[in-house]
Amino acid sequence: MSSPSRRCLRENNLALALVLLVMIIASCVFVNRLPVWSAIEDFARNIGSLLEIDLTDYCSDPDSDELSFSLVGGPGSINGSNCSWTVSGAIGTREVEIEASDGEGK
Repeated sequence: MSSPSRRCLRENNLALALVLLVMIIASCVFVNRLPVWSAIEDFARNIGSLLEIDLTDYCSDPDSDELSFSLVGGPGSINGSNCSWTVSGAIGTREVEIEASDGEGK
């Protein structure tokens, strides 16, 4: 049979171990990694033709977070992961800037 002081000491040690475990778990910081782009090749299209690109072919998230895309600059529009543009204007080069976000940081 254990004495009340030994039981109290055992309970205090258990409580201390539990507090330390919680502190260790809380200190494990899960770092979000940013979406990663691969090179997108140049596309040549005739004026009036539709250019469609599935952005998930060129961008992924190393943490497997769901991505959202937004058009920052240039022609076209984005719907989900699909970027589309009906080629218009004079013959030449167009640059498009697209941002990918995983909801945890861009």
